[in-house]
Amino acid sequence: MYKDKLKPIAVLLLVLILFVGCQSPAVADISHEVSHEVSRIELNRIEEHMSILTSTKANGRLAGTEGNLYIENYLADEFLALGLVTPDFVTDYRHAFDMRIPMKQQASVLKLLNQETNETHTFRFGYDYMEFVSMNHFRSTGKVEGEFTLIEDPFALSDAPENHILVFNQSGIGHNSYKIFFDTIFSSGKRPKAVLFVNDNQNNGFYIGSPASLFLTGNDNINGPIVMSITSSTYEALKQVPQGTLTIDIDVELTEVTVNNIVGFLPGTVDEGYIICAHFDHLGDNLDGTVNTGALDNASGTAAMLEIARVLAETPNRELSYYFIAYNGEEAGLWGSEAFAKMGYVDPSAYKVVNLDMIGASDNIPLLIAATAEHSDAYASAFLEHIQRYGFEAERSYSGGSDHFPMEQEGFVAFGIIDFDTRYYHTPYDTTELAVDLERTKAIAEAVLDWVRTDQH
Repeated sequence: MYKDKLKPIAVLLLVLILFVGCQSPAVADISHEVSHEVSRIELNRIEEHMSILTSTKANGRLAGTEGNLYIENYLADEFLALGLVTPDFVTDYRHAFDMRIPMKQQASVLKLLNQETNETHTFRFGYDYMEFVSMNHFRSTGKVEGEFTLIEDPFALSDAPENHILVFNQSGIGHNSYKIFFDTIFSSGKRPKAVLFVNDNQNNGFYIGSPASLFLTGNDNINGPIVMSITSSTYEALKQVPQGTLTIDIDVELTEVTVNNIVGFLPGTVDEGYIICAHFDHLGDNLDGTVNTGALDNASGTAAMLEIARVLAETPNRELSYYFIAYNGEEAGLWGSEAFAKMGYVDPSAYKVVNLDMIGASDNIPLLIAATAEHSDAYASAFLEHIQRYGFEAERSYSGGSDHFPMEQEGFVAFGIIDFDTRYYHTPYDTTELAVDLERTKAIAEAVLDWVRTDQH
């Protein structure tokens, strides 16, 4: 929880007093105008946007789904209502691009049959296991049944039965990368039906989901094994029934989709200013009664972007110009920002980038100011000092895991603002109630608004 909600106001008042007493009348006037506009970020409007973005109709906003399209239309309608202009290089605010994404077609199944007692135990998706489909030689769809073999050492596979389900404990993986681990299995000549391996990479007791697809080239893995992550407790449950049989059923289709970034333009008197962006897609529906609503990641950044756009649109006599971009396909591998950056629509020498990704965490953690390129370093460091003056604990990060990275790669000066609270990250627990402090989201939006009202950075 943001500890001192009044501190940004107190700091700003102190700055105003110093400006009025020590600076020229022109600078003092600018400071007064900034103060007036910053104060106009409205919490209730952020709450309204969050409600839509995390709604049942949005259904987790997975790129290529009806829920994602619903939010595309919502954002375009909001841009229109705010008076943003459709740039010449897009149609009705929509910048279309093609991408690949794994789409779940049915709920996944993992069941254990005890042949002695004829009892069946059904493991819980997300809590006990999750399918692993991010490599081409893994099978992403199909049903297998049969006996399983517990493996302690992946480098000693000679005794493993052919065409079995292989189950590896954590020591069996050791410190090897997944690539080495699976290369060892496949180079052994064994053709397992499925591979289950212990991986306790969970947040709040739920596996971290990801629709990552950059390294997938097609549904060409029909002869490969089905692969699943399982918890240590799932492994122990299997160990208690060594003569049992497993049923595994998954259906995840790598799908080619055409989706849209939503782009609006707010012209000033000069053709220079800022690109303010946030991705709006998330992980979607697990089809088992759980949905990844993505409140912190990244309904929060999208809602803040809309509110910043509203205040700037209502500001008279704007000098700077602004692009507002709601990126799609970020979760699958920064698809939307890369597609936009590579088209060369906007001059990198005229527009700097502020990327809002996960802002307003409910935990009191340092805010990350992330930039990867040397040409962005001074810009990011200056914003770090700026946000600290608003009472935030913040630190520099060199992560390229969000949409500022493709923009930097194409020459833009850029940084990302990230409240990387991992407690609920990429799980159904990322809800507004659990994961987001809306007062903190508002305070960050106010600091960004102050920042982008001047080009003196």
